[in-house]
Amino acid sequence: MRRLLGIVAAILMWWPVVGAAGEIQRFGDWTYYRSKDKITDKYTYAIYVASGEKFLAMKCDEPGPESVYVGFLSNETLGGGREQRQLIFRIDQDQPIERQWVYDANIAEEFDHSSVLVMEDRLKSAHRIIIRAYTSTGDQVDAEFKVSGASEAIAKITEVCEDRP
Repeated sequence: MRRLLGIVAAILMWWPVVGAAGEIQRFGDWTYYRSKDKITDKYTYAIYVASGEKFLAMKCDEPGPESVYVGFLSNETLGGGREQRQLIFRIDQDQPIERQWVYDANIAEEFDHSSVLVMEDRLKSAHRIIIRAYTSTGDQVDAEFKVSGASEAIAKITEVCEDRP
């Protein structure tokens, strides 16, 4: 339980919502979260799925075209200091896709909008996704997520983030 609380704290650090009132909705395996910062009055929007103490999320910090990005959060230290390393994902039985993601602490993030669109498109009709990230020492960190409801969750995040022109 203590480790789970640590992971929840890491999510809250990734999403600047500490002390913020939030709205939660469920879309199959996905959770949509909207929070308002009490200091700036800015909203943060995110959707995420969990697998144990690992999370796959899509979020935007400010609405606008190409604002949605993807994050993989792990209970294991990935290390990095904002360096790029390989991350592999496989959706259902499709061929694995390898990309360079930005790693830092226990987070790997994908900001390239064309890559985010590929992931979104493939997730919409998927049942599961497997993520393989790598620590700074080269160890594999794998996670498998059930992703039912992705089409509705992705539609929600792209709408509230005004991600499409």
